[in-house]
Amino acid sequence: AMRIGILGGTFNPIHTAHVQMARIARDEAALDLVLLIVSADPPHKRVEGEVPARERYRLTQLALVGEERIVPSDLEILRGGKSYMLLTLQELKERYPGAELSLIVGSDMLSDLPNWYHPEEVLALADVLCVPRIGRNENDGETAQMLTQRYHTSVRILSGKADMISSTDIRHRLLEGQSVDGLMPETVEQAIYEGGEYFPADVRRMQEQCRATLTPKRYTHVCGTMRAAAMLSALWKQDAKKARIAALLHDCAKCLDPLRQEVLSGDEMG
Repeated sequence: AMRIGILGGTFNPIHTAHVQMARIARDEAALDLVLLIVSADPPHKRVEGEVPARERYRLTQLALVGEERIVPSDLEILRGGKSYMLLTLQELKERYPGAELSLIVGSDMLSDLPNWYHPEEVLALADVLCVPRIGRNENDGETAQMLTQRYHTSVRILSGKADMISSTDIRHRLLEGQSVDGLMPETVEQAIYEGGEYFPADVRRMQEQCRATLTPKRYTHVCGTMRAAAMLSALWKQDAKKARIAALLHDCAKCLDPLRQEVLSGDEMG
C-alpha cells in the first residue's frame, strides 16, 4: 500500500524546520509521498497578520522546489471552511484508496492531539510520526504511550530532530526589520521581501510605490538590498527599521526620466 505522510499547518511562513520534518519522516518511515497541507482557516487559532492562504501556499511551493516526494497541497484551501484534519483525512482516503496515512507532528503538537476535533476519529484514520526538536524535551515517550493506550493507534518517535525555529519569531523579526537569514530557504526569504505581507503597513505602502516606478529587475535588486540591510544593521548595531527604509528607497527614482529626476533632486543649475 502507498504510504502518505501529512504535515499540516498554517506555514505562516514556512521555514527550514518544516522542510526538515518532512524529510526526516519521509526517510525514516519510508514514505512514498509527503503532503504539506496549508490550512486555510485553522480551528484552533487565527492566522497572525491575516496573511492570505494563497500567499502562504505560494511560499510553501517555493520552499519545496527540488524536493523528492514532498509536495505542497491546497486541499484545505479549495475545500473552504474550518480546516479540520478529520475532513482532510477523509478526503485523502477517497483520493488514495488503500493508502496508509501518517500524521507528521512536532513534540508540541503531539501533546495537543487530544484537543483536536474528534481525535478518536482522526487517529483511527492515521497513525502518528513525531519529529522531536533539537534542544527541546517534551517527554515524547510518555505522551506517545498515553495516546497509544487511549486511542489504540500507532505513535512512533523518530530519531531525526528538526531545528528549533519558530514562525512567530520569524514574523516578529520581519516586522522589526531584523534579519531572517538562514531560517528559511533563500527563495522564500526573497519572495517574502518582494511581497511585503509580513512588513508594517507603512513599509508596504512605500514598497508598492517603488514597485510601480521601478522595473521588475530593479525592484528585485531593491528587495535584496533590504535583506542585506537587515544583516548589516545587526552586525554594526544600527537601527534595523531605519536601515530597511534606507535600503528600500535608495533606488526609488532610478527609473524615472532624467528631467523628472532633476526636478525631484532640487538641482536647478541646468
